[in-house]
Amino acid sequence: MTTPYVFSRPDLANGQELWITNGTTAGTTLLKDIYSGAGSSSPQFITSLGNGKAIFQAADVTNGQELWITDGTTVGTTLLKDIFSGASGSSPQFITSLGNGKAIFQAADVTNGQELWITDGTTVG
Repeated sequence: MTTPYVFSRPDLANGQELWITNGTTAGTTLLKDIYSGAGSSSPQFITSLGNGKAIFQAADVTNGQELWITDGTTVGTTLLKDIFSGASGSSPQFITSLGNGKAIFQAADVTNGQELWITDGTTVG
């Protein structure tokens, strides 16, 4: 069984969004249209947590660029945390896996500005 690979790819109907592939043409599909329509969520910094999930930066119209998580399914691809509340976004970047389902990254919030954050892949963690 081939392990699926999640990646960012543009197309005319959905803009640049999150895709998944098993390495075949038939097994390559849009995973989720995060920024609905032709707008682009521009997913980047896709990083495996080492537990079957990956986190990444993506933008939607409500939250701006924030931290998202995916388990490789449409339903399992969700906003992990709105760090900088509102449409401005926290712009998480430099996401680095620590293994055991954890990662560190740089993001901004209204109180602390640009700082180092850690996640265990859960909303509270």
